[in-house]
Amino acid sequence: PVEVQDSNGKILGTGVMQAEGEWMTENFVPFSGNVEFETPKTEEGRLLIKKDNPSGLPENDKTLVIPVKF
Repeated sequence: PVEVQDSNGKILGTGVMQAEGEWMTENFVPFSGNVEFETPKTEEGRLLIKKDNPSGLPENDKTLVIPVKF
């Protein structure tokens, strides 16, 4: 799961990314996907890439935050 947010934390769009190779590893893997999002009102924001967590346990949650410029 991914989110695009503006610099105020407003969610502009969401989507799902798909691993393109061996995903059973502790290392980063290539992935791809598309996220459609509304036009932001700020010049900067962030892309949040969330670890899939079907267990729902908070200790398994992880999020990578990547700053972006629109």
